Amino acid sequence: MPLFVFDDSGMAVFPELREAETYLECYDVLDGAYVAFDAQGRKLRLDCAEESAPLFMSLAEEEPTHAEDLRALIIHDLKEYSDIPLPEDTTLEGLVAHCLAFRIAVIPYVHPDGPLRRRLFRWFLSLFGVSPRADKG
Repeated sequence: MPLFVFDDSGMAVFPELREAETYLECYDVLDGAYVAFDAQGRKLRLDCAEESAPLFMSLAEEEPTHAEDLRALIIHDLKEYSDIPLPEDTTLEGLVAHCLAFRIAVIPYVHPDGPLRRRLFRWFLSLFGVSPRADKG
């Protein structure tokens, strides 16, 4: 089942849970940078014990009470960040199929302030033994 993850740089679509758990970073999860949903609009819980621990995703709710929120976020992201026009079918099911057909934002290089940039920044700081969280107390 596809997963939709939003942060301040836009939307990422992951066709499978394992892809999302591998791609998303615990540093950002601990900072609350992500909001995630399954394709039905159920909110997902993202858990990390610490920055170097593996990421786990699970359902935060059984019923899809955030379907309209997910639909609105996808439409906003497609209008703001995508060159691909909105589909004629703007139901949640239609938008999910559209995103999967075009693999929208699965490639992390679309947004300059996205996860790749943060990953490179943390790697650069690690060369000097500096933690990006050092100033957060």
